[in-house]
Amino acid sequence: MAGMTIVEKIFARNGGEKRVKPGDIVVVDVDLAVMLDMSFLATERRNILKVHDSEKIAVVFDHMVPAADKRSAEAHAYGRDFARRFGIRRFHDVGPAQGISNAVVADRA
Repeated sequence: MAGMTIVEKIFARNGGEKRVKPGDIVVVDVDLAVMLDMSFLATERRNILKVHDSEKIAVVFDHMVPAADKRSAEAHAYGRDFARRFGIRRFHDVGPAQGISNAVVADRA
C-alpha cells in the first residue's frame, strides 16, 4: 500500500483492492453514512423508500440548530419522521444529543 494517500489506502482496503488511484471506481462497504439536518430541506431531500441498514446511518442536526425559520423547522420535522420511519437509532436531535456533526459521530460511535 506504499505510495497511496490515506484515502486511497482506506478505499483499497474496504474495496478489497491492492491499489487504487484517482479516477478508479471503487465499490466499498460503508461503515457509516451521516445525514445532516440540511439533508432534509425540501430542496435537498429525495423520496427514499428504504435504507440498506439503519444501523449504518446517523442523523445529526447540526447546521440549522436552533431552527431559525419555518424552512429549517420543517426540515427538522421531516428528519425526525425519517429517523422514526426507518428505525435510525443514531439520531442526534436538538438538545443534549446534538452538537458538531463530525465530533458527535466520532465521540458517540
